[in-house]
Amino acid sequence: MNGAIVLVIDDDEALVALATTILNAAGFPTWGTTKPHEALRWIGANPSIKVLISDVMMPEITGPELVRRAQRIRHGRLRVLFMTGGFDGVQFRKADRILEKPWTSEELLHETRRTLSDVPSDVPWDGPERRNRRAA
Repeated sequence: MNGAIVLVIDDDEALVALATTILNAAGFPTWGTTKPHEALRWIGANPSIKVLISDVMMPEITGPELVRRAQRIRHGRLRVLFMTGGFDGVQFRKADRILEKPWTSEELLHETRRTLSDVPSDVPWDGPERRNRRAA
């Protein structure tokens, strides 16, 4: 992983603890938080954070808004994996990776590996590429 850190954010403390435990045990240095503003501070202060795994619906800031802010801090060079229990009305870019809840350990690890191997997209976060994505 070359010192790359994964940051997990969700408003569910138990889910953050579970995800960080699974990822750390698999060799992915992982930090977790339930506080979006804390996540943004960490992203700004730690260039080793290469992957952001974010819940979509959170009370303070939605996942897509958190990612827009994080990508502005990182100039679009942060890899992102969204976790969500549903897609209705949520705006994603074509390039976004999405992990549906509830997920298994294997799914989390697989999608984290795929996300880490992605080259961050140059697709703008507020551009016309955004679309509504619904579960199949």
